[in-house]
Amino acid sequence: MTEYVVTPEQMKTAEQGCEKYSISLATLMDNAGAAVADLALKLLKEPEKAEIMILCGGGNNGGDGYVAAKLLSKVCARVNVTALSEPSTELCRNAFDRCKAGISGELIYVNNALELACEYIDKADLIIDCIFGTGFHGEIEPVENTEELRFRVPIRPITKIINASNESSAVRLSVDIPSGCNALTGEVAGCAFRADYTLSLGAYKTGHIHSPCSDYCGELVLADIGIPDNAYEGYTAVISSEKDFAAKLPTRRRISHKGDYGRLLNIAGSENYVGAAWLSTNAALHVGTGLVTLCSVKSVTTAVSITLHESTYLPLTDRAHIENEHINDILSAAENATAVLIGCGTGCSEDIARITTSLIKYAGCPVIIDADGLNSIASHINEIKDNNGMVILTPHLKEFSRLSGLDMGYIQKNKLEVARLFAKQYNVHLLLKDAYSVYAAPDGFTAVNLSGNDALAKAGSGDTLAGTIAGLIASGAGINDGVTAGAYLFGKSAELAAETHDTRSILPSLLPSEYGRIIKSIV
Repeated sequence: MTEYVVTPEQMKTAEQGCEKYSISLATLMDNAGAAVADLALKLLKEPEKAEIMILCGGGNNGGDGYVAAKLLSKVCARVNVTALSEPSTELCRNAFDRCKAGISGELIYVNNALELACEYIDKADLIIDCIFGTGFHGEIEPVENTEELRFRVPIRPITKIINASNESSAVRLSVDIPSGCNALTGEVAGCAFRADYTLSLGAYKTGHIHSPCSDYCGELVLADIGIPDNAYEGYTAVISSEKDFAAKLPTRRRISHKGDYGRLLNIAGSENYVGAAWLSTNAALHVGTGLVTLCSVKSVTTAVSITLHESTYLPLTDRAHIENEHINDILSAAENATAVLIGCGTGCSEDIARITTSLIKYAGCPVIIDADGLNSIASHINEIKDNNGMVILTPHLKEFSRLSGLDMGYIQKNKLEVARLFAKQYNVHLLLKDAYSVYAAPDGFTAVNLSGNDALAKAGSGDTLAGTIAGLIASGAGINDGVTAGAYLFGKSAELAAETHDTRSILPSLLPSEYGRIIKSIV
């Protein structure tokens, strides 16, 4: 199935559209409950000894929890269910009625036994949050200094339940979206369930990738609950995943030579930023680019050439920074390139701005602009509108704020929309880098990358990613494919490295060495 990112309204339309395919909402709920139970069992080391607490609201999200409770009771030692409100939908009521006599633990009505519910939460090995789901738009009352306030101030039951869950040492699983988070905007009003895992049903929701909700989701997992692709009449983005990764890579042939796999001109580095040039060049080599030329000042090309023997070098000057007086040499080198990357460690200057805008105007190949290249053109942003549709910008949130003039907080809560609008307005391909990066093309196509981990929160990650993307595009990938495949590959390399190393010690310079293993395992 295609992995979509949808709004709650788009999800509702898709669910209702299942009737065309003789798939009832009751069937979707049964499938959802089964998916919750399946993931729960995978998260438990010894399910037959485990104690589970399932928190159920009155809507269909609660119904998913009731279905899961009955299924888990067949395997787990004890499954307790806390009903936080009366069932408010027919589907939830039916699931509730089936659950009442079929669980291995207790069914607790929170208004009558709040302290008992908290006691069982404290004992649980796994807590499953099925309180609100995607329909939540309100606010859960915040509670501070819970221990001190508990016996002096009346506390809403849901608030107390969520705080007790967040303080528990149990594994926490949210169904569809953590309760207290807005599934459309990602906003969190008051307190919210802080999940270790979030099982998204059918499709990812826009709120999942927006801050601060993304901080509450933990690891995102997608469940196929039986909604056909054709039922999605509208969606906001697609997910870049392993399923389509292999098809995005340039084809390689047994009988071939380096010229068949492209030429990348990498304009990078300065006296103070030698590492950025090394990292971006190294990454481009590791994705199979036929020929990579590092164009920089002499101190950089000399330093990088000591350890990177496969690259060629174009030293420009003995000075500390690349200057506009070398534009003719740069444009001449770009004539033979299949892609140009500019900005990694060049320093921010009017010279780099002029070189970048000249490349946009005269280079006959894709131009990838990163880091200092982006910062240099921020004050000349309108000059990039007149381009050939082959300009790729790769800003992180702060860089994008400079480019767009938008507030950082606003960008974080509206990543999909601001990326799409910017790409269309300036006729560029945009990769807005974040924990969940967003790619937007000029034609409105939008994708989200979910791969990666906190190992990437280090200097040098952006340079490595830029080289990865530029190398793929130079070697023959289309721009859409090169950007999305590059973002996925880079994030996946961090995940693979984390299987044997703590994320604190993983360096961006080492990640391209994982690319070959990842590609071989998929292709």
